[in-house]
Amino acid sequence: MMLAINTIVKPEAMYKHIGDAIGPFVEAHGFSAVRDICAHGVGELFHTNPNIPHYKGNKAAGKMLVGHVFTIEPMVNAGKWQQVTWPDNWTITTKDGLKSAQFEHTMTVTPTGAEIFTASADGRPHYQRQLEALGIPLPNLGTSATPTPVPAESTPAVTTAEEKSPAVAT
Repeated sequence: MMLAINTIVKPEAMYKHIGDAIGPFVEAHGFSAVRDICAHGVGELFHTNPNIPHYKGNKAAGKMLVGHVFTIEPMVNAGKWQQVTWPDNWTITTKDGLKSAQFEHTMTVTPTGAEIFTASADGRPHYQRQLEALGIPLPNLGTSATPTPVPAESTPAVTTAEEKSPAVAT
């Protein structure tokens, strides 16, 4: 995502080139990018044009102009890019059941590149500060794909998307 923001987002750049930057990067690391859900413009309606796919060779229309506001929000899968929508018409999982992750930034095009509205001063995602404030330890993602277990007494009494399916992306 940051690769695309830092190298592609600027006046006169084509929206389709965002996917041309993200797709090959993701695939070079053994992952895939979801193709059926894309980033979007932000205006009077929150989800509006342009639609911005995150895979190489997409057909996104339009070019960036100073003042355009949009998101870049790739969903990266451990397996294939295909997905399944659950009967609630909201929850989406990977078709192969493998894990998926998503993060997004909202930005505007400036004369020299991008101003990221969702960036934090310390570079840490907001959810990490929220968990810390609740006393919930962050998973240890160092060299292992297995997170450090969180003691049951420190977990909030809520049902998470992860409890429904390990491959949920919402």
